[in-house]
Amino acid sequence: MKKIRNIFVLIILLLMAAVIFYLGWIQIHLDENTYAVAFTKSAGYGERVYKPGAFSWSLQKIIPGNLKLIKVKILPRSFSFSKNGILPSGRVYGKFMTGEPDFSYSLSFSVSYLLKEESLPGLLQKNLIDPGSMEQFYGDTKDKLTNLIQTAVFNKLDETSKSDYKDLLSIDFTNAASDALKETIPYISLINLTITSIEFPDIALYRKAKENYFNYLSSRTAIDAEAKQRAAEDEIREASKIELLKKYGDLLKKYPELVQVLSTDSSLRSNVIPSISLPGEEKNE
Repeated sequence: MKKIRNIFVLIILLLMAAVIFYLGWIQIHLDENTYAVAFTKSAGYGERVYKPGAFSWSLQKIIPGNLKLIKVKILPRSFSFSKNGILPSGRVYGKFMTGEPDFSYSLSFSVSYLLKEESLPGLLQKNLIDPGSMEQFYGDTKDKLTNLIQTAVFNKLDETSKSDYKDLLSIDFTNAASDALKETIPYISLINLTITSIEFPDIALYRKAKENYFNYLSSRTAIDAEAKQRAAEDEIREASKIELLKKYGDLLKKYPELVQVLSTDSSLRSNVIPSISLPGEEKNE
């Protein structure tokens, strides 16, 4: 009888252990590609990310209502977009080349990316994602990625020595965009970035037009500086003459008899009193 009772107690203990194990078992609540972060009223969001396929158990989950799993399904996302336009200042630069070449372009991109699972705790703590409305989060991410990729691609094009648009297809834009991604959207991993179609002007020709434009600006700057310098020198000379005339005026006031002398001797007057052009008058050399 005692033996049967011991067996019964053992079974009860095993059942209780199984229930406790099941209540604390987190992995069983995670579907494929679904990740979770624990949330408790006392501590908020935890730092650990629970992954499907990896055993995970928590003592806190045994207590009813104490721990809540915030689940997020993470799958690769893809989208495509096109960009049409004119290279920066292309219309202006084109005027400085024979025939005014067209520097317009058309690019089409295919992008695939993935939300980094390890970033979930930080995103949840900062209220950057809402598991109930992930489509809004992915929509905002798509806009950010589109702007970032455009900037990264054009920066890469500006660095390359390739000029023919067919050669541009061989450039690895993914690494360039990934580097920029680390600084601006660190919670996103760029899987692939492909230019599916491209119509691009001759980059070498564009750079030559840009060079011609800035050479023109440099020459204009030098001409303007020289003109300003001559104007300043003329202004200084005229100011000196005006100052000298003031002194002559004071001298004639002090010695009125000089007026009669200067009025009768034109050669003396021209040698003593300098010529001056007042504003609005033409100066006779």
